[in-house]
Amino acid sequence: MKMSRKLLIWPSVILVIMIIFWGCKKRTFTVESTYAEEMQRFIVDSDDGRELYRQDIFSDRPFYAYYDSLHLYFYSIDSSHRRIRINIGSHVTDVYPYESIYNALGTVWDVYYGHLNRIDGADTVPAYILVDTLIRYAYFLKLYDDSYDYHGWRFWGFIGGKYNPVASQGGRVFGTAGNVSWPATPPGIPPVPGDSGGYYINDDFIPKFSLADSLTLLTNIPDIIFVEKGDSGVAPIKAATYSTRFRAGWRLPSQTTELYHLIFFDIPGRFKVDTLQDNSVESTLIKTYDYIIPFKADI
Repeated sequence: MKMSRKLLIWPSVILVIMIIFWGCKKRTFTVESTYAEEMQRFIVDSDDGRELYRQDIFSDRPFYAYYDSLHLYFYSIDSSHRRIRINIGSHVTDVYPYESIYNALGTVWDVYYGHLNRIDGADTVPAYILVDTLIRYAYFLKLYDDSYDYHGWRFWGFIGGKYNPVASQGGRVFGTAGNVSWPATPPGIPPVPGDSGGYYINDDFIPKFSLADSLTLLTNIPDIIFVEKGDSGVAPIKAATYSTRFRAGWRLPSQTTELYHLIFFDIPGRFKVDTLQDNSVESTLIKTYDYIIPFKADI
């Protein structure tokens, strides 16, 4: 009789263990390989992703850069190479207004190759080889289950790349003329998956401006920026002296089909000098601190 009771108890114990195990299993977050694929698909295929992370950030035609005391310089971009990495956090974090959710960070590298050319009299001379690495980030939250688009991952924020904290110290702001209010200098670093720290421009708060609005940038240094000016493509503007600061102004096109427009900060890089086998000298301008901020055309 005692043996029979023991035989009856054991199935119950096994059942309880299975229930506990199943409950733990349901609460355990498994990083599916398809999660990274879906977030990469968002960056490459979605309307927002294609606009914010597009590769044709530069004009395919040579475009003006700047004067020095003797010459006019301009860029020409010949080719580019892209790489995307998705890093998914392995533990939950709190991101207002949500608690105990998973997050992820997509990193998009676009490396551009070309030349910085110099106008020398009536001739165009390749002054330097140009290598420009533009890094942008996409911040995601796992808000829904796998049955939703992109397996429940929602694009939550945009980070426009690496910036030079010395050059941008004190901040840049832009907006409509007379109402300059949008910060254009990031105050922090990209978030780390599994942690609530870091900075991004929330997708819902990217500013909107009306067609044909006059836009103004205020900055503490004589920035050179590139802005989109309708069908004419990318146009460079150098901030001019304005009181104790510098200011650049331009107008949003009166007709546009672009969902997003981008302000691209041209931050000087460093030079790498190589001596070639024929004893000639080759100089490469390596740029690693370019930064982009987006805004929307209210169409």
